[in-house]
Amino acid sequence: MKAGHVHPSMATRSIGAAAGVITCLGVVVAPAVAMPTEAATGAVTASSAPAPTYPVIASGLDNPRQLAFAANGDLYVAESGHGGNGPCIPGGDDPTVSTCFGTSGAITLIHGKRARQVITGLPSLAAQVATSGGQLPPGAQAAGPSDVTMAGRSTIAFTVGFGSDPVNRFAFSAASSAGHLLGTVGTSRVSPGWAPFRRSGIDGVQQRADIAAFEAVNNPAPPVDAPDSNPNALIPDGDGFVVADAGGNDLLRVSASGQVSLIATFPPAKACPPLPIEPQAVPTSVVRGPDHAYYVSELTGFPFCEGSARIWKVKDGQTSVYASGLTNVTDLAFGPRGELYAVEIAQNGLQSGPVGAVVKIPRGGGDQHEVVAAGLFAPYGIALRGSSAYVTTGSILPTTAGGGQVVRIPLKHSTH
Repeated sequence: MKAGHVHPSMATRSIGAAAGVITCLGVVVAPAVAMPTEAATGAVTASSAPAPTYPVIASGLDNPRQLAFAANGDLYVAESGHGGNGPCIPGGDDPTVSTCFGTSGAITLIHGKRARQVITGLPSLAAQVATSGGQLPPGAQAAGPSDVTMAGRSTIAFTVGFGSDPVNRFAFSAASSAGHLLGTVGTSRVSPGWAPFRRSGIDGVQQRADIAAFEAVNNPAPPVDAPDSNPNALIPDGDGFVVADAGGNDLLRVSASGQVSLIATFPPAKACPPLPIEPQAVPTSVVRGPDHAYYVSELTGFPFCEGSARIWKVKDGQTSVYASGLTNVTDLAFGPRGELYAVEIAQNGLQSGPVGAVVKIPRGGGDQHEVVAAGLFAPYGIALRGSSAYVTTGSILPTTAGGGQVVRIPLKHSTH
């Protein structure tokens, strides 16, 4: 249905099921963009412009994606990892790339100024064999833990991405007990705060729902390819969850018993000249609005046109465009007055390099938005607390490129 990888020769395919969502780039950054180090501020800009500086809350993270606060102020971050030594499968549409399995995925807790991994050994897929041109370093195109949310005072739930036909999971499941978690929603108990704890490995994780299996059987969005699943985001919903599947181009409900059902599908965006290609939606995030509707962001697929991303409103069985004119959006968060913050991983489109921004959409939506922070290197997730936004950066780094970060960006409101 949705292609897992984008290659120039496969221009009509979507980036939607891409490993870690960002596939066509991996970590091939525009020449004007400097790669950050762990000591950097988390922002990268063209060399001719001063880099914005924001306080770094945590560094050394391994492809951090979305994040969420607990009620006590603990901040949990999903780290997609950097794959491992295999087994490997062909890398989607690019036959020169192998995607290899490992257990480098993790969930990290940030408590005050300290950070620790509270769940380790989670599945991760990433490129481990360079392309013939040597443009794709090991650890690029990572897919693994992609979002995390609280599911009780001492329980967290998280999505584990995949980005391929669900049938390809069998090789990984046979090789590791963690392999079956690819393309699923998992839960695990955690120790709140900085209390003594035993780090929870794969034995402490329960599979709550198999999103990829639902895609394999139903393939609900208009099929143009084989089934493809990449559960990228989730929110609590009663005693279950709502999940955005970037590969399936749909929004799904998970019941308390783990049953998966369809809420909505998302159509392609309009073609952008000169290419006559309608980019697939690629839903990346879901949040609940003040009106109790679901709001869903989209990355959009190849050719990743600037301004083609939309935010969808889903309520009472109806789907409508809430905001438009955005670019490659990866996460959303509502502010206290109904304003909606969106992360653009590449403000000028992915083909220009992963230098992104946080933008604010006024209450009521529309096609106008305000840039809150720009010049961020590969920003991905956002969570609000107090008068600040906490944003992950360095979300698509290879194993040798330094490390991802969480930075704090001041906002012009107070949530208290």
